[in-house]
Amino acid sequence: MNSDLKNYKYSKQYILLEKETNVILKNLKDNSKVIDNTDYQWKIVTSVTQKNYNGEMYDFIQLDDQKVGWIKLEDSIQIFRFNPRTFKLIEDKYYSDEINMKLDFEKDFYSAFEGKLLTIKSEIDYNDKKYYGVFIKDKFQGFHPSSYLDEAVEYNLYFDKGNLKNSQELFTVSSLSGQIKEKIDINTVKLVLLFHIKKLAKLQINDKEMYWTSFSNIENITEILSQSDDTFEKSKEDKLIEDILYSVDIERNKTKKIIKSVISAKEFINLNKDKKDYMNFPEEDEIKLLKDALKLSEERLASQKNFSNRLTEQKDRYKARMVLVEEKLKVLDEKYKALKNK
Repeated sequence: MNSDLKNYKYSKQYILLEKETNVILKNLKDNSKVIDNTDYQWKIVTSVTQKNYNGEMYDFIQLDDQKVGWIKLEDSIQIFRFNPRTFKLIEDKYYSDEINMKLDFEKDFYSAFEGKLLTIKSEIDYNDKKYYGVFIKDKFQGFHPSSYLDEAVEYNLYFDKGNLKNSQELFTVSSLSGQIKEKIDINTVKLVLLFHIKKLAKLQINDKEMYWTSFSNIENITEILSQSDDTFEKSKEDKLIEDILYSVDIERNKTKKIIKSVISAKEFINLNKDKKDYMNFPEEDEIKLLKDALKLSEERLASQKNFSNRLTEQKDRYKARMVLVEEKLKVLDEKYKALKNK
């Protein structure tokens, strides 16, 4: 992995899982002020910043909005975040897993997930298994093994309307309920996404309405899917890049909020400088803190943007090289087959 990428400092998330002897320091330069990490075990914490001190890397962590202190994260599980993706539960595979019990996050997940579209926004590796962070309506629902979940793969492929066997077998809900009652005059059909394991397809009819149907209702679906590029498993580097970009988006949103606060403060002062209630408005030093926070946030955002742009360029160059390699391998394979047939 690229060393610059591996050592890049940005806001990260972890499930804290450290030995009891690995205490939290209130101050890096004062080892006498320590905090027992017991109360933070199996809690999701944020590493606000990282610092190399005496040749060792320390993370400054906080729990929710509570600042905690500095700790060497050695065994904790990093949460890799990314833009939302859609999944469905594979009902016949699911069973309750221990990790949510350890996170003190237990409920009847099967009933909560069954038949629903699930949003996945993060992943972790635990005991050599991949787990996804599941959300329903922006509410966190714990981590669950990827093998229990079927991802919606985007295609956006048009196909001949004659391949749709029965135009009445279209549904408004992904559980194949809400079947359409009126006959639709179909001109175009676009395959929007698929759940491969669940054998479900989302179609756009006439570039307008969206409907669900089963694989069995689409003739020659294997041939249709062959038009699309293959998907590949993400590398550790890909995960890290996505997590950095996710953090950049969070920083950008914070910057927007700070800007709005500063603008509102200035407008309030201008409108109320001659009124008595101006005395109840925050002091100038509070406004200065907002401005300082804005400046710092903008500097961090600019740095992260520059770094993420360089990472994206590097990733694009790598993909281009891989395409070239694949083309050369394909030519060699064809030559080998030709020689073999002689």
